Amino acid sequence: YLSPMKLLLKLLIASIGLLYLLIWLRLMTDPGAMLEQFALVPEGIAGLNSLRANVGVLFCAGTLFCFLSLRANGHWWLLPAAALTGGAALGRLIGMAMDGIAWESMTGLLFELAIIAIFLLAYRALRGTASRSAD
Repeated sequence: YLSPMKLLLKLLIASIGLLYLLIWLRLMTDPGAMLEQFALVPEGIAGLNSLRANVGVLFCAGTLFCFLSLRANGHWWLLPAAALTGGAALGRLIGMAMDGIAWESMTGLLFELAIIAIFLLAYRALRGTASRSAD
């Protein structure tokens, strides 16, 4: 049995996983369409391949971690998901410290921080469910 709060957290995780999946699929099939959203300017074919590989892997792994966390006792997959998203947020913060603040990046940072909070809250809430279900 999942309480309404735990069910809501699982739905949020599934929604984030679906969002990551859609972004990853878009990056794989039409990376040029994502350039403005990510404020990137790749150079030629090599740049598009780098975009698919280096940005795509974040969304591919995030999708995998989210969906694996929905399995029974899969709550611990939320920790690498939070760490992965935390790495992106940390990169933004380092960029702001080194290069100055681009206010357009604040939306992405706030989004990433909200996702990290959801992952950690869900980990904490679902961890208790897993230990009780093992009894």
